Amino acid sequence: MQDYYFLSSNLLSENCIFLDASNFQDKIQHLPILGKELAQCQNLTGLKIAFEGLQIGDDGLKNLGLSLEYLNISILDLSLRGNNIQKQGLNNLLQGLVKCSNLTNLKINLSGNQIESEGIQNMNNQLSQLKSLTNLTLYLTNTKIGNEGLSVLGQQLALCEKIEYLALFLSFNQINQQGAQDLCQGLAQCKQLKIIYIYLRQNEVESKGLQSMLKQLSQNKELNQLTLDLSACNIQDNYPIDIDCFQQMTNLQFLSLQLQANKIGQQWISQLAQQIHKCPRLQHLELYLGDNFINAEGFAALGKGLKKIQNLNQLEINLRGNSTEFKDLSSFIYELSQCGKLVMLDINHQLATQCLKKINSLIQIVEL
Repeated sequence: MQDYYFLSSNLLSENCIFLDASNFQDKIQHLPILGKELAQCQNLTGLKIAFEGLQIGDDGLKNLGLSLEYLNISILDLSLRGNNIQKQGLNNLLQGLVKCSNLTNLKINLSGNQIESEGIQNMNNQLSQLKSLTNLTLYLTNTKIGNEGLSVLGQQLALCEKIEYLALFLSFNQINQQGAQDLCQGLAQCKQLKIIYIYLRQNEVESKGLQSMLKQLSQNKELNQLTLDLSACNIQDNYPIDIDCFQQMTNLQFLSLQLQANKIGQQWISQLAQQIHKCPRLQHLELYLGDNFINAEGFAALGKGLKKIQNLNQLEINLRGNSTEFKDLSSFIYELSQCGKLVMLDINHQLATQCLKKINSLIQIVEL
């Protein structure tokens, strides 16, 4: 029986394989052998590799890319956090990946590496060479890519013609409103995009950046689900947002705005309330507004705006850490009780339990 360096013989008939770094710490320098062994798995369609904390660096990533070019897989999940990967690493990896012509689902986690803006530039539009790619998830948290890197990433993603699902994890990257705008300007060119997740927590996007993002993304006419996490992004009440783009999102049914720990007050939230009901097909809304500066007037405006969303049937809302009293929250919930199609309401607020009697018309309420 043939001996295998990375795989056991019983894996050769599997269609999905998971390889954990804990089993290969003493073999990582022999990554090219891995590809030759995987190529013998005739039924293989999905592969997950978790090589975290091995310090494989750019050269190791090149060897990993070379090992993957042998494969005829459609799903690939690479977790490569904490590997001392730098400016050339992503390019090295993609040189091998572009030969996986049937790849439709790709997830790469490079968080905690030193990619920087130059590392994004070095990708050389290789993502667009994956002609079958429809689902892409990139974890680039704390990789120092900055505005310049994000702008280039947007330009490169704009060339991915078939992309339908996109998730980008970009927190802790010193990104401001210009970088966020440039990213979404590129995404606006992806005409097939249906689901978008963008996580920009702990950057300096600000209100103007959020407005620019929504304006650009409203051009994605196929967009069905949108999640934006701009928690702790210095969104302030002194720049009221004019979000007239919601009425352009004609297919959007799910919206999640995660805006905790900003400086949002009555003026900003009133602007949001006046516009969000214009989203014609919105059914599921998540608003995470904890630890802001929303007062009684803000609660009142928000409630009046939300009850105008004609098709709303699920609402999850976090309002903890704002300045409100029992009567303000009660009035807010009373407004929500007039949403005729609402069947699921999750409220996260320290006074929510005391206000349950105000929502008898709802089928279910869950206090988080």
